Amino acid sequence: MRQVLQDIVDVTERIRSHRPVQQLQDLRVAVLPSFAHGWLLPRLADFTRWHPHLRLQLHGSMDYVDLNEGQVDCTIRFGHRRWPDAEVRPLMGGSGARGCGQ
Repeated sequence: MRQVLQDIVDVTERIRSHRPVQQLQDLRVAVLPSFAHGWLLPRLADFTRWHPHLRLQLHGSMDYVDLNEGQVDCTIRFGHRRWPDAEVRPLMGGSGARGCGQ
């Protein structure tokens, strides 16, 4: 049994060594602290499992974030689609939560 398990490990390592390594990419998200704490943080484990090539950086802030400044890639806010120079998409029906990015 030990040899069979070692063979599986060896084959897995050979397969992994032939795959191109995906470079980690940073995804910088500005988010309301209350939303991050109450909704987003409990779901981060699933996000990292589904997107292992992304390194998520959360920036908790109540302030308006100007996406043109380049400090973040996108924001998650509550509101009614009135952010200049942003592509806005609803995240949840009826709650007012919106994701916006460039």
